[in-house]
Amino acid sequence: MAEEFPDNIRRFITENFTSVEQLEALLLLRADPERTWDAAELSQALYTQPEAAAMRLADLRGRGFLTAEGAPARYRYRPANSELARQVDLLADVYRERRVTVITLIYSRPADPAQAFADAFRLRKEK
Repeated sequence: MAEEFPDNIRRFITENFTSVEQLEALLLLRADPERTWDAAELSQALYTQPEAAAMRLADLRGRGFLTAEGAPARYRYRPANSELARQVDLLADVYRERRVTVITLIYSRPADPAQAFADAFRLRKEK
């Protein structure tokens, strides 16, 4: 499973991605680095809620994968440095070749207690 690809990529995934949606958002923006995206456009492309897309974009920006401009913000794939860009390129290759393994790794990571609490609260609110 996760041992099928290099430790540095496994570590990169576990340190930066909490959901497949987050990874797919990054890879979508990476596919056309000159295009800018807002939350509504990303939510349509990923079939998710605009609020979820906005959270994904803000998180990816905070991690140094994206830049933002304007108000409301429009995001563009622009990693903070060449090493981060290289890691994303490697991850994109691994995801294309071993999608199930990457998905399994993302969802098998230890739960963040704060995130679990927030998710539980959000689920109650939606009911």
